[in-house]
Amino acid sequence: MITMRCLSQIALLIASLLYGASVAAASVTAFINVNVVPMATEAVLPAQTVLVEDGIITTIGDVDNVRIPEGALAVDGTDRFLMPGLAEMHAHVPAANSPQLDRYFTLFVANGVTSIRGMLGDPSHLDLRRNILDGNVFGPRLTTSGPSLNGRSVSGAADARRQVREQAAAGYDFIKVHPGLSAEEFTALA
Repeated sequence: MITMRCLSQIALLIASLLYGASVAAASVTAFINVNVVPMATEAVLPAQTVLVEDGIITTIGDVDNVRIPEGALAVDGTDRFLMPGLAEMHAHVPAANSPQLDRYFTLFVANGVTSIRGMLGDPSHLDLRRNILDGNVFGPRLTTSGPSLNGRSVSGAADARRQVREQAAAGYDFIKVHPGLSAEEFTALA
């Protein structure tokens, strides 16, 4: 059973991983003697070393059998747990200039959430997404919708197609559809 203490330790390891990946993209981070929580089995893998190179896990193995590359950033995982990041699939992310943004993102990461799907469609989220990827803003990976397409914002099938094209051109990852559309408008959105 994973306790609240374990969850906080997991969050710290995830934050270390995010920090390490953003600070030195070409370096190697070694989580040494960590308990790995895999997703394919219910058993925790104790006393593992996990190597991360360029943001990708390259090695998971017994602490005594994995060679740590010279110059690697070593993170002591003793009595701690490492697991894949969690994803929040319906986040209401504040605008990029909101004074609350840092608090939101810190809470997400501190609780093991490494990816969020923003559902508000704020135009500032496009630059925010890039700033997170570039390491200029601390936070989970952001995927974002465009502004809601619904019975009040869409006026006919041609307008629906136009808005989807505009959102795609702007760089939004997906569209958000709300009620109130006619069957013709919905089909045009699709």
